[in-house]
Amino acid sequence: MTLNKVLIGALCALSLGFTACSDDDDDRSQFAGLEEYKGVFVINQGNMDNNIPGSITNIDTKDGEAYQNVFKTVNGRVLGDTPQSAIIHGDKMYVAVYQSNVIEILDSKTLKSIKTIGLSGEGTRPRYFAANGDKVYVSLYDGYVGRIDTKSLELEAKVKVGPNPEEMVIVGKYLYVTNSDGLNYLNKFANGYTVSKINVSSFIEEKKIQVGMNPNHIVSNGNDIFVICTGDYSEANPPTLKRITKDDSVESMFGASYMAINKDLLYIIYAPYADWGKDPIPPTYYVYSISKNKKTQLNLSDIISPVTIAVSPKNGNIFISTYSINNGYSDPCFINEYTSTGAFVKQYNAGIGAGCIFM
Repeated sequence: MTLNKVLIGALCALSLGFTACSDDDDDRSQFAGLEEYKGVFVINQGNMDNNIPGSITNIDTKDGEAYQNVFKTVNGRVLGDTPQSAIIHGDKMYVAVYQSNVIEILDSKTLKSIKTIGLSGEGTRPRYFAANGDKVYVSLYDGYVGRIDTKSLELEAKVKVGPNPEEMVIVGKYLYVTNSDGLNYLNKFANGYTVSKINVSSFIEEKKIQVGMNPNHIVSNGNDIFVICTGDYSEANPPTLKRITKDDSVESMFGASYMAINKDLLYIIYAPYADWGKDPIPPTYYVYSISKNKKTQLNLSDIISPVTIAVSPKNGNIFISTYSINNGYSDPCFINEYTSTGAFVKQYNAGIGAGCIFM
């Protein structure tokens, strides 16, 4: 499968998600449950066609091992259908399981399930998280953001935002939520041009900021806010990086498909898509210094087709998940680790559809 087909296929994964319905997943873990899991975690979405549910990989960068299917190893059951993302906040891990329509809350060290929150009514299909203090926020794909109290572990409130919200960040007293309108791709994401700005204290949406077509990814270092507007998966509307300034105006910057931030440095993957029938455009990798307004290309090796990127806040190392071959989603991904300057460190195995890396 060419890169442009993989990227267009990713539209379906982001908008609709993979599904699976069998408990008979390929449990490739050769390890017993550990007393403590640590390091880097990977959410694997699974694959609908091969009836493979989602899973979690744990990479211990100190011992150099990648532990597969750790949720099932600990809890004796599969994680569910199409887990989308996760966050560690305090002593707990929160996992959004999109197609199963649940939020799994785990002990962040043992990965033992503490509670499963099932969603119903208005505000379902969990996608992404942000956290601050004693609250965890989750985007809900039918147009809401939910608020979880970290003490009671209850989903205590919901606020309506735009259609098909995705990633979120908290900056100061505001929560910023991308409204992708991802299910409306046949109509050019007509209602997916905004970022909702929610007052954290009142939990009320104060305004919608116009950013561009199909915003999905958003990151912040606590001061600067960057958004990737994914466009409509055509050459005419390529994925573009935008910056939201302090007065909520928006500055267009340069091409970007995926990103991760670490203090003053923004790490960028630009994997533009070509129209069907055309040769794919190889992805490029950059590090952007925010304070210097300078973009430097990174020469990263051994990446076939990138899925997502993350950066360690401890040592600045870069982690990129990539498909292992060019024939779709039927084979496990792997994760490459690089130094902050792009030197290759190590490759780790992951699961199928490794769409979220966190630590």
